[in-house]
Amino acid sequence: MNLLPPRPPITDNADDRPMRQVSYMLPSGYSLTWPIWHRMSHAEKLKIARSENLTIGAFEEDVALFMAIEEDTAAADRAENSPALETNISEAVSMTTTEEPSSLLEKHRLKLEGLSIFFEIDDENDDANQESVPVDSVQVKRAEPQAPDPSPSSPDLLTSLPVDVIIYSLLPFLPTTNIVKHLPCAHRFFSALLSPPLHKMLCRRRFNTPNLPKKFNTYKQMYHSRPHPLHYGVYTMRCSYVKKITRDMWTSSSLPPGVILKGEWFRHIVFLEGNRCGYLQTSKCFAEVENEFINWRNGKLSIVNDARYEVKRGLIAIEVAQSWADIFFHLRYFDRRCLTFERHFAVMVNSTTAADVVEYEIPKAHAGESETGVFYFKRNWRF
Repeated sequence: MNLLPPRPPITDNADDRPMRQVSYMLPSGYSLTWPIWHRMSHAEKLKIARSENLTIGAFEEDVALFMAIEEDTAAADRAENSPALETNISEAVSMTTTEEPSSLLEKHRLKLEGLSIFFEIDDENDDANQESVPVDSVQVKRAEPQAPDPSPSSPDLLTSLPVDVIIYSLLPFLPTTNIVKHLPCAHRFFSALLSPPLHKMLCRRRFNTPNLPKKFNTYKQMYHSRPHPLHYGVYTMRCSYVKKITRDMWTSSSLPPGVILKGEWFRHIVFLEGNRCGYLQTSKCFAEVENEFINWRNGKLSIVNDARYEVKRGLIAIEVAQSWADIFFHLRYFDRRCLTFERHFAVMVNSTTAADVVEYEIPKAHAGESETGVFYFKRNWRF
């Protein structure tokens, strides 16, 4: 009676073999992986790092470099030992060596690594005696590269990349609000979600701060708890007012009795990374001036005012530089998708006294909203 478990099926395809999980061997003989490392306490991490005569940070960099080299070596070995590539090369060699030169004048197709080559005879030299056709009359045409075969046996380049390459080379091109949604697409990317370098990169892109403030212990805590304006969208405030009619010789005939004059205008603010924002006050809704903001973001001529903003203790200070004065707005976080208008003033150019500071009245919001101005956020994927 055989009590041993059944032997797994033997496969000759190197791509069907399971991917070996790269680990780091400790001097004690145990295998260390990133999921195990992130679940250890600080004392255990310090003990392991001191066994290698390194600090915790230096030990993590050493292990990351070791794993990256091991994964690159394994990926290169799988690509070199791929039987599909060897089959294509052997077929190409046999086709070019066994056939006679006269048969090369016939139309045939050679597939080698997605490259198709056609040999055709020129129409001017196409006569009854095709054996006497000179070699110069043969035309070599390169066809368009075909799409790769999406077979499950082909290795996935994205999943074989090291975590450090993903964090520092790929994720900077993704929006900060979508990085957490894109990483769980592969199981091996979960270690990148828990890594401190990822949260450090996100905090530097979102808050533009090179160092960690004393209020927060880790960059992960800072990323999830510190308030910030939302990117990749627009904050819009809609305001309306009723103008009192003045009866005089110019309005008595044009305005009938009982008419109400109501004005409506909008303020649009778009926040970008790097403490840069665009501001526009207009009578049009955002759908009508969306292309103006797109041109402003791309550096083209636009009516949008280029401004700078700074976040400090839940307050957003926006500065709009004009030729005659510097306009300042103070906004405060009311909700995740809502900002309240607190202060609006201007400082004249080349001002030397406090009398040059002009305070403006906080605008009234649209009917049904709060008394002070309120900016509401709306997602726009064009940003």
